[in-house]
Amino acid sequence: MKKGVCFLIVLVIFSVSASAGFSDEFSGFFNTIFKVGFEPELHEEYSTPNALGSIVFIHGLFGNRDVWKNVLPDYFGEEYNIFTYEYPTHDSYKTHAMKLAELLKDVRGKIYLVGKSMGGLVARESAHYGYVNNFGIDVKKVILIGTPNSGSPIAGFVNAVEKIFYGGFWANPESVGMLESGDDVRRIPGVEYYAIAGVAKDFRLFDGMFFGEDNDDTVSFDSAIFVGGDELKHEKIFIVSGGHNSLQDEDSSRLFLKEIIGN
Repeated sequence: MKKGVCFLIVLVIFSVSASAGFSDEFSGFFNTIFKVGFEPELHEEYSTPNALGSIVFIHGLFGNRDVWKNVLPDYFGEEYNIFTYEYPTHDSYKTHAMKLAELLKDVRGKIYLVGKSMGGLVARESAHYGYVNNFGIDVKKVILIGTPNSGSPIAGFVNAVEKIFYGGFWANPESVGMLESGDDVRRIPGVEYYAIAGVAKDFRLFDGMFFGEDNDDTVSFDSAIFVGGDELKHEKIFIVSGGHNSLQDEDSSRLFLKEIIGN
């Protein structure tokens, strides 16, 4: 009985949090928790002969490839091969970043990594791992959408709740801890880094946790643009009016993404 009540409490917390932009998609949470133990996979969503390069979309915590369902059609019929990387977020994201780097060795030509939230940390870590291990991966651009590069106070809330009820089973403690403190993995020479940062204008459930900083209700603006030990240059930053949950779906985000990839 007590476990049932605890589970209901967790569902309420996640539903409220998701509506405020806490996870990539609330449905992604359920899809992910019932797929415990599945192997990370690079899904080919679209391919074209003589492609200019490949775009790899990477979801965040409790997400899955469906996070990109509104974004992917923007690139169907274009001169890029399109992939999504799906991985279980109850394992360390660094482990899955290394796995992605291994998979990218088979992707020829220029690669554009697009990561949402924790997926941005996976993108950065994967590119770095491939670089230091001489995998020969030709990463041209890393595009970070609402990524907590220098951490997010909301992750501490997730960590506490998840540890109390599930002991770190659904959300890997190391990964969530890194989401709270940030990841200082360095930038790679020759790779261009961009940030699409959200600033929520509507009601923000967790606004008080940011002490006046602009934020998307999950990640502060400063954290989103702080990459590899320094802020990105002004021309590498794109600001979107919107909350974390739907940041990748905002019209302006999708236009910015196409602009970044196309230039």
